[in-house]
Amino acid sequence: MPQVNIRSWMDRAPSVVLGVTDLCRCALENDPRSSEMSSCPSETTPAQRAALASSSLRYYRSACCEARVAAVFVPTVPWPEKKPPERDAAEKKTLGKGVFRKCDGCGETLPSDAFAQNFEVCPQCGQHHKLGAAAWRQLLLDKGALDEWDAHLEPSDPLDFTDGKPYTERVLSAQKASRGREAIEIGRGHIEGRSVAWGAFVFAFMGGSMGSVVGEKIARLFEGAKTERLPVVLLQASGGARMQEGILSLMQMAKTVSALERLKDAGLPFVSVLLHPTTGGVAASFAFLGDVNIAELGALIGFAGPRVIEQTIRAKLPPGFQTSEFLLKHGMVDRVVSRLEMKREIAMILEHIAPRGDARHAPFKANGHAAT
Repeated sequence: MPQVNIRSWMDRAPSVVLGVTDLCRCALENDPRSSEMSSCPSETTPAQRAALASSSLRYYRSACCEARVAAVFVPTVPWPEKKPPERDAAEKKTLGKGVFRKCDGCGETLPSDAFAQNFEVCPQCGQHHKLGAAAWRQLLLDKGALDEWDAHLEPSDPLDFTDGKPYTERVLSAQKASRGREAIEIGRGHIEGRSVAWGAFVFAFMGGSMGSVVGEKIARLFEGAKTERLPVVLLQASGGARMQEGILSLMQMAKTVSALERLKDAGLPFVSVLLHPTTGGVAASFAFLGDVNIAELGALIGFAGPRVIEQTIRAKLPPGFQTSEFLLKHGMVDRVVSRLEMKREIAMILEHIAPRGDARHAPFKANGHAAT
């Protein structure tokens, strides 16, 4: 066997810590005195053999000591430098997250695609989950196409409001989260081939709250519909007035209702669609002023929330209070419709209250007669 030097062996593989036993075995196998002992002539005297054995023993002890030291102090490759994180911890995604979802109604766990393909309606029990404005466009408008009006309008901060975080920063965060400039989109679209003035709240933008820009765009929606002689279909999903704009947000209630009254004076229909949730200043202004008020299944609709009302009147509210079905029973809405049947329902209503051939010549009145 060729001679192997322990230190040169370690130098060739500095990152491997060799075991003491392996190093000692290597030392013995390469000890020249070991071969001398095995090959020494028989006439060697006992004293000579003892001297040779003693020398070999000293070499073995030295090799073991060297092996122990080497096993402890073998040089290693330096640790790699720690790299700073490339993304924020809040943006980290868990593998497999979002693949399955649990229905809020029946508790069944289903693939997320099953909800998305059914417009967030549970295929097992029909429970309605929240649906974004873009998905509502795809569901109700022909080909999901919308010719948007006044998309450039953005909120400002006239009050320099801060609640621990400046209002301008909250707006920027909401724009990033919702991918929209404000909490509503308006424009011209088509439902079953009929042109309509379309509006839909974006709940992902600060809870669909109504500030100055939202009120202005709703007023422009009614005014644009009046100019172009179009029926209005407005989808509401809002937490009410935006507190960061104070009294300016409350003034939008009067402005939007005034614009709506001018639309009705022109004899044009307004179909109000109440989604989950429709509360606060939106519910207290134009939401219930539609010629036909339609609510989706299971929506929470009202001014104040049930908990606030119970604390105020100090009484227990009846089951299902402020739901779509409760409001239908008490005459507050005209129809409660499944989301999957909403397009057909709206098209049928528009066909009755705004006939295609008479849309420009016989303005609609709430009593069913044309304006004179």
